[in-house]
Amino acid sequence: MNTTRTTIPAARSVRLVVPRGKPLRPAAAVRAALETLIDWARHEESAAVVPMTRVQEASTAREYALKYAKTDPRFAADLCAAADRHEIGEKA
Repeated sequence: MNTTRTTIPAARSVRLVVPRGKPLRPAAAVRAALETLIDWARHEESAAVVPMTRVQEASTAREYALKYAKTDPRFAADLCAAADRHEIGEKA
């Protein structure tokens, strides 16, 4: 039987919180692990990055183009033109 493994990349490790006292039964251990995973997922969801608008993306591209204005002015001009087209929503 082939098994597949799924990994979830995480910026920080997830620590399983196990109550002290009686040893856990297998079902209780699974429940504790799931509760920890759900708490972790909620935290990651709330820390999600807000996507940039077209105007913000175009501004970022123009800032990048300015870095190359002296060394490669053609590339900088092309990048600024692409940023303009992106900002107004034109297809290239």
